[in-house]
Amino acid sequence: MSSGLSRVSWIVASTVAVLVARLTVPEAVQVGIGFVFLIPVGLSAWWFGRAWGLVSAAVCLGLLIIGVLVEGVEHPVVTIAVRALVLVAGVLLISEMRGRTLRLSSVRGELEWMQAALTPTALPQLPGVEIGVSYVAAERGVSGDFYLVTNSVDGSNVTILGDVCGHGLEAARMATFARATLASLAANTSEPGELLTLANQTLTARWPSFEALLTAVCLSQHPEQRTLRWALAGHPPPIRLSDLAQLDDRQARGVPLGAFPGFEYQQAECAFPLSECVVLYTDGVTEARSQDQLFGQQRLA
Repeated sequence: MSSGLSRVSWIVASTVAVLVARLTVPEAVQVGIGFVFLIPVGLSAWWFGRAWGLVSAAVCLGLLIIGVLVEGVEHPVVTIAVRALVLVAGVLLISEMRGRTLRLSSVRGELEWMQAALTPTALPQLPGVEIGVSYVAAERGVSGDFYLVTNSVDGSNVTILGDVCGHGLEAARMATFARATLASLAANTSEPGELLTLANQTLTARWPSFEALLTAVCLSQHPEQRTLRWALAGHPPPIRLSDLAQLDDRQARGVPLGAFPGFEYQQAECAFPLSECVVLYTDGVTEARSQDQLFGQQRLA
């Protein structure tokens, strides 16, 4: 409320200042001073929108008309018409800039909220595993990358890393829906192949064309067992740190999610001792460019 009153005070003060200047300066420049009424008019349009900008323009134009009639300016109709056109044009231009700024601010806030939801810095503490994450934003700041770490119905730890094709707001919206879908499914099954199959059924129904594709890797590990299960949906295989080899079983490979309805994903399994560690990543790492060179799989290893 106080901010609004302060802004109104600035508008009134600037209007009075321009009016005083017009009454006190030499007659030769009085007409030119009239254009300075764009200051209070512009402030009104920027702070309060087009409607209030037009109200302010009407008030300032009224003051100009009184001045023109009192001073007996030559060609008063032309003078008033030009000033009116300039003031209205100023209101329309500044209010349009204000609208675009507000829309950009709203989109930026939505993107920041989505990115925080897709790549949270705080992860749940799960029994039997230690998990660390790193997310480095692309040039545009937001993409369709996301990760999910959760505990399933049988006590297994489920980890999913996904990457929706594309960048920006639309990719982030799709990733938000995909992550929520995978989270709801992971609460009921810890089998990576089954989880990706169910997710694909949901996403192909929501994404009926190839406009949106999601690559994903899903890992499942029970804290009381020494095995690791995984399945891939068009995603790069995880890397095992003990020998820098990929967990690459062709049986566990599948197409990206959202591409083919009815596709059934298979899973693979391997021994997973307590000291073992695997790294999940997106192609945003291996395909990062520097001087026209890809970062590549070898540098990642």
